[in-house]
Amino acid sequence: MVFWQTLYNNANLKNLSGLDNLTSIDGDLYIRSNAILTSLSGLDNLTSIGGGVDIFENNSLPNLTGLNNLNSIGKDLGIKNNRVLTSLLGLENLISIGGSLYIGDISRENDALTSLTGLNNLKSTGGDIRITNNTALTSLSGLDNLTSIGGYLEIGSNTTLTNLSGLDKLTSIGGYININSNVSLMNLSGLDNLTSVGEHLEIHGNDALQNLTGLDKLTKIMGYLNISDNNALTSLSGIQNINPLTIESQYDTYKDLDINANINLSECKVKSICDFLDLPDKTIDINYNMSGCNSETEIKNTCQGTPLCSNLINPKNGSSDIDITTHLSWSVSTNANGYKLTAGTSSGGTDIEDNTDVGNVTTYYLADLPYNSNIYVTITPYNESGNAIGCTEVRFSTKKVTHNNQH
Repeated sequence: MVFWQTLYNNANLKNLSGLDNLTSIDGDLYIRSNAILTSLSGLDNLTSIGGGVDIFENNSLPNLTGLNNLNSIGKDLGIKNNRVLTSLLGLENLISIGGSLYIGDISRENDALTSLTGLNNLKSTGGDIRITNNTALTSLSGLDNLTSIGGYLEIGSNTTLTNLSGLDKLTSIGGYININSNVSLMNLSGLDNLTSVGEHLEIHGNDALQNLTGLDKLTKIMGYLNISDNNALTSLSGIQNINPLTIESQYDTYKDLDINANINLSECKVKSICDFLDLPDKTIDINYNMSGCNSETEIKNTCQGTPLCSNLINPKNGSSDIDITTHLSWSVSTNANGYKLTAGTSSGGTDIEDNTDVGNVTTYYLADLPYNSNIYVTITPYNESGNAIGCTEVRFSTKKVTHNNQH
């Protein structure tokens, strides 16, 4: 037994011949910065490592052949900044990692890594899995037998990754999920059997992501839900089965629900979100999405089948010097069967119009308004499902009395 093994910055080291009798390491194995190392041959009889393994900056190493009999690692496995590493072949017998698995890191890329082939028998990790900044990675194939992650899952800045196929047997994650900045990722296919997440779910900055299909079996997350800056996202379909009672931030700095800056997102009518918005005392930030998903009120209206609120076009909100006889006009609300008008000389007042049903029109004639007064107006579209929710009151002010306009 060896307590630890460090192979560091050996300029002439090409392989590990001479370590053939090594069967186990009680502590850590570090293989770092060996510029011409092309093979791990010599570690062929190594079966277990009690500590961690760090394979870092070996820029001539194409795969991990030589670790073929390794079946367990007690702590973390890190594979970072190996410039010509194309696969993880050599880890075929690795079944468990007691700590975390790190493939790539911030500014520590495996530039040539195209798949995770070699990890095919890995079933679980006690800690996290972080797969980041692997610019040639097109597939997560190789993680096909992974069923559980004890910590978090982060998949970030893998610029050619298009889906998450390879995680198909994953059912539970003990920590959070963060899927970010994968600019070619089109869907979340591969997470189809995931049912529970121990903390929050964050999906942001994935420019090609069109929907959330792949999360359909996810029923609880036990943390906040953040979906933001996904430029191609049009629908929240895929997260409809999350229990809304499990969407709750554990941090003061994060809202329970954050849906922001998804510039093409227009379909937010999914059961989990609709039911969540009916819960009391929740913190919510919904902005900068397309119409229908651009505010809490818009999504509530869509969920209930009621029309969206209209915007007063004339007079404009905050305008002044308006004639006492004027035509109101407002924008069309999709699915509206008609509009109700409330107007008064005080906020919420009804002394001019008291929830008057004006029919399915977008103009209305107001006559004999008082001079030099603030006029408060609310337009409420309605249909067979009910009135639009949360329509905003607007205000304008009329002309002052002059000698010329006195009666």
